[in-house]
Parts: sequence; structure tokens; C-alpha cells
Amino acid sequence: MCEAATLDAAVDPLNEMLNQLYRLSELAKRKHYGGDADLFYRALAGVTGGDAAAAALWARTFDVHHAFEVGESADVHSNYYTNLYGVVVWKQRSQLPPPNPKHKAYGRELLYDAHMAGLPVLDTTRTALLVLLPSPVRRMMANPTGAAETSGTARKYSNVSNRTGLDCAE
Repeated sequence: MCEAATLDAAVDPLNEMLNQLYRLSELAKRKHYGGDADLFYRALAGVTGGDAAAAALWARTFDVHHAFEVGESADVHSNYYTNLYGVVVWKQRSQLPPPNPKHKAYGRELLYDAHMAGLPVLDTTRTALLVLLPSPVRRMMANPTGAAETSGTARKYSNVSNRTGLDCAE
């Protein structure tokens, strides 16, 4: 997503980020909550950044072409630099198409309003991913120049920032 020079070019990397987020959420849901979505979302609510993760998972239910736009440069600031002129932000919920009824909301649409709408896509999605990544990987992504983590979990997820386009300069 960092290399995208147009909004259209940002679609595929954003889709990949949201797919990785979904995969991590399904893994956590099965591993820690027996697949129970209600328990999973209640647990997310008690974690710093968990509301952003739940909101991003709700946003994933939409076609990404409908979920974001380029915000006015004067109105929004991102912590990440990209090749796109302006900052890619999540659209307001009122600008999104009606949600697919097969996806239960679990109150995530309200979290979207509070933690995603109008905010930079890279910043909010990185927060969401860091909530769901296993601890060794979170430490590694938070301190990429620090000592190398050698656990199997860290190796398994070590290239998640490259796959998701979150390796932008801060």
C-alpha cells in the first residue's frame, strides 16, 4: 500500500491487509474461544486497540472499493508515508453500501464510526493487526531494529508486515 501512487493501486494491498486480519481473527477465535464469535468480540472489547480490530473486521465485509477514499491533506494526518498524494481514509458509514445481512454486526458498525470512519487506513489497520498478532510478532513489529526474535511463532508470522503492506516508513 505504501508504493501505491493512486487510489486504485491501493485496493489490492488493502484487500490483502484485511484478509490477513480476518485470518488472524479466525485463528484467535478458534484457538482461544472455541469458534464463539460473541466471546471473541467481548474479549476484543477488553484489549487496547480491540475496538479498532473489531471495526476493521466489520469493514472487511464490504468490497474494499467502497470502503475508503483519499482524504483532504489538511484534514487528516497519517503516521506513515506513501507514494499517494493525500491520505487514504475510511469512508463514513453513511457513505458505505448497505451491509450484507449474512454478516452479523456484533455492534462493530458503531465501533467503525468511533475508531475508523474518517481516519487513516494504514494507521487503523496496523493497530488492528497488532492486536491480533501473537505476542512475539507484536514485539518484533513494534521494534523492527531490535534483537531478532527466534521463536517459531515469530518466524511463522515474520513477514506479515511485508505481505500486508505495513512496512511503510514512519
